[in-house]
Order: sequence, then structure tokens, then C-alpha cells
Amino acid sequence: MKHLPILLLSAVIMTGCKDKTVQQDNTPDKQETTLSRKIPDLHTTDTCNAGGHKYVYTIDRISNDSLGYVIDEFGDRFSATTLTIGITRDGSRMFSHTFTKASFKSYLTEEFLDNSIVDGCRFIKVEGGNVYFELAVSYPDSDMSQPFLLTIAPDGSYKLSKDDSLFEEDDSDNDGV
Repeated sequence: MKHLPILLLSAVIMTGCKDKTVQQDNTPDKQETTLSRKIPDLHTTDTCNAGGHKYVYTIDRISNDSLGYVIDEFGDRFSATTLTIGITRDGSRMFSHTFTKASFKSYLTEEFLDNSIVDGCRFIKVEGGNVYFELAVSYPDSDMSQPFLLTIAPDGSYKLSKDDSLFEEDDSDNDGV
């Protein structure tokens, strides 16, 4: 009888160890909980008359899953996009090019590129035979954006440059305060 308390204690310990199970974390990983979203496709066609020439331009922004995805800070996954601009002048093709975010690699940091898509494009003007567009590479559904100026020469060659004019301060209204 003297050993009964020790035997009972041993039985309780062994029973406790036998029934012990390992808890698993059943929380789905981030990849499974992300939503897949596509920026809406866009197709625009318009006409401009300038310098005695008729310009017709098209802008097509297409979500393209084969180019990969961008995951935002909320875990939403967005398809990458392509942006195709086509221009005819007096009925003849002047320009046609498809831009991806890789087209802007030399202008943007790797971090910005990893988190952005080619988001927008708008026609600006025709001047001196050159056609001007503004393009934007942006974080999806965000104000984080880098605008670019696209200048297309009459021979179809083009120049892409950062457009930081939105970020430059206008000192014309500055009264020195």
C-alpha cells in the first residue's frame, strides 16, 4: 500500500502523455487566401487632326496572366498587364508597340517594378509631327504611380522618359513664406 500513491501518479503521468496530441496550424497560407483580381481591360480609339494629317490612335491595356502577378499589401493578387499603342497617319501605320513593366526597368527600382503593373495611358497632343502620350506604371489600386512621357517621332521611333513634372514644385505662386 505504501507504493500505491507512486503507482497512481505514474499512471496519471503516462495517461496524460498518451493522450497528448500535437496541435497543427490549419490556417491556410497566404497564397491560398489571396484573391485574384484583374485590372479591367481597356480599348480606346480616337482621331486627331494636326499639321494637315489625320492621326488615328488605339490604346489597348490587357491583363495577361502569363506575365505573372503582383501581390499587394492586402494579399490581393493582380494579373500583370500589357499596353499596346498603335498609330496610323493618313491611313498608313506610323507606330505599333506593346509595353510591359519590363519596358520601364531602366527607370524604376526593382522593388517598384516587383509591385507594379503598366496601368494607364492617355493621349496628350500632336506637335511638330511628334505624337505625345503619358503612360503610368503603378501599384494596383493605389496612388503609388510613376508617370512617363512617350514621344513618338514621325518615322515611328520613340523616346520614353520619366515625367516628374507632377512632383516638381511650382514656385510661381510662392510668396516666400
